[in-house]
Amino acid sequence: MPLLFLLFFLSTNALARASIEDSIREIIEADSPGIFRSQRMDSYIPDALASQTIFELMGPAQTPIVEGSSEPLLDACRLHSCVEKLGAIVDLNRRVILGLALHHYHCHDGSAGVSQGSAGSASRAVECDKTPTNTIFIVQRPGVTEATESGTLQRLRAWAASKGDGREKLHFIRML
Repeated sequence: MPLLFLLFFLSTNALARASIEDSIREIIEADSPGIFRSQRMDSYIPDALASQTIFELMGPAQTPIVEGSSEPLLDACRLHSCVEKLGAIVDLNRRVILGLALHHYHCHDGSAGVSQGSAGSASRAVECDKTPTNTIFIVQRPGVTEATESGTLQRLRAWAASKGDGREKLHFIRML
C-alpha cells in the first residue's frame, strides 16, 4: 500500500509540473506575437522574426519549475542545440509574459555577401560571433509594478549569468 501511495504522489507531482510547463508555453505562444509583432533579430538565423526565434528556443525544459510561484521561470533550450537557451518569466494569474532572456550567438550575413551554392543557385554566407549574447526583453505593462519589472530583470540576469559569459543586450518593450 505505501508503494501505491508513493507512485500516486510521484505521478501527481509530475503531472502538476507538466501542467505548469504547458501553461507557461501556452502563455508565451499567445503573448509573443502581440509583443514582438514584426520585430526582427539576429540569432542563429540572421534577420529572423523575434517571436519565431523565441518559439524555437522553447525546447525541452532544463531545470525543474518552482511550484507554488505565480511568476515561474522556464529554463529551456533549442532542440538539438542546447548551447542556445531561453529563460522566460510569466505571470500565471494574468497569463502574460513579464520577461524573456535568450542566450544565443549573434549570426549575420557574412562579409562575402551572396555566394554561389553547389547547383549554381545563390545562397547567403552566414557568420556567427564566437561570444554568446544574452538578449533580455522586459515587458512593461499597465498594472505591473516597477518592483516586479526590477525583480524580473534581476532573475533573468542571474539566469543568463548561470549560462556562461556573454554580452548583454537589454530591451524594454512598453505595452499600452
